[in-house]
Amino acid sequence: MLRPAMRCHRLALSLGLGLLVGTIFCALWVYVENWLPFSYVPYYLPCPEIFNMKLQYQGEKPFRPVARVSAPAAPPADRPTELLTLTPWLAPIVSEGTFDPELLQDMYQPLNLTIGVTAFAVGRYTGFVRHFLESAERFFMHGYRVCYYVFTDDPAAIPRVPLGAGRQLSVIPVQKHARWEEVSTRRMETISQHIARRAHREVDYLFCLDVDMVFRNPWGPETLGDLVAAIHPGYYAVPRRLFPYERRPVSAAFVADGEGDFYYGGAVFGGRVARVYEFARGCHMGILADKANGVMAAWQEESHLNRRFISHKPSKVLSPEYLWDDRKPQPPSLKLIRFSTLDKDTAWLRS
Repeated sequence: MLRPAMRCHRLALSLGLGLLVGTIFCALWVYVENWLPFSYVPYYLPCPEIFNMKLQYQGEKPFRPVARVSAPAAPPADRPTELLTLTPWLAPIVSEGTFDPELLQDMYQPLNLTIGVTAFAVGRYTGFVRHFLESAERFFMHGYRVCYYVFTDDPAAIPRVPLGAGRQLSVIPVQKHARWEEVSTRRMETISQHIARRAHREVDYLFCLDVDMVFRNPWGPETLGDLVAAIHPGYYAVPRRLFPYERRPVSAAFVADGEGDFYYGGAVFGGRVARVYEFARGCHMGILADKANGVMAAWQEESHLNRRFISHKPSKVLSPEYLWDDRKPQPPSLKLIRFSTLDKDTAWLRS
């Protein structure tokens, strides 16, 4: 029989050894957890190739919180959105006079950011690429690295525009489609795939823009945010009941009466590359659901974009200065126009 002193000694030794092993295990777990990059996998049922991709991020730039302000009341259905500078969920509505360009430059410049831009130039839309890029070089994100991603079914038709230091153009071939509606509904899928395969390693923020537009005044870091939307120029000063949401319940883009805050344009959206990936992928899921049911939303991808922005609120909203239509006269409420669509024969372009 073991003496009591010896039994106590062995018990203490066993407890000490167990504590040491536990400490080593915990330290190893913390090390592995911190060393592995953050990643996420699709959370829905397998669909096309995009939904089996895994996107990895090495980390995000630090977020600088702003002072909290009182929440405004939700805008009445008949109140024009041109009167607002803040959304009901406290997201800023960016327009001239609502930000300090020098202060924002001091905040964002040290972060050494790279900004991505996607644009689709298919069919006759290749004719807009030169003006788009030349105006972007003049006004878009001066002082930052920029990656232009131009998707086209005719790479030879894309002009080589001189670019500034730290700015580059990638021409990415895409499949030719006979119908314009098919081109529109496949855009979200293409953006998602491109982010998963490449862009998430190259850019911090990504803006998805229409190519048949030009920059007319500076577009800078005031537009950067987690998830960014732009108010449609045709509906910024009309009552909410007139917004052209998809109203058929059979569509995944359905918006019920009384839902919605603003009507957003599909020609401009963006944000942190991770958020854009999730947003575009979600829109594409809705488009796939409609296609399976033999439905096409009223305004194709723009209808799905508006549906998703209702449930996934943008952290920043751009006023129509950042998405104007040259066929409309500039109203007094807009001090300047930064980005606008050109007056063109849309039927001829899409034929």
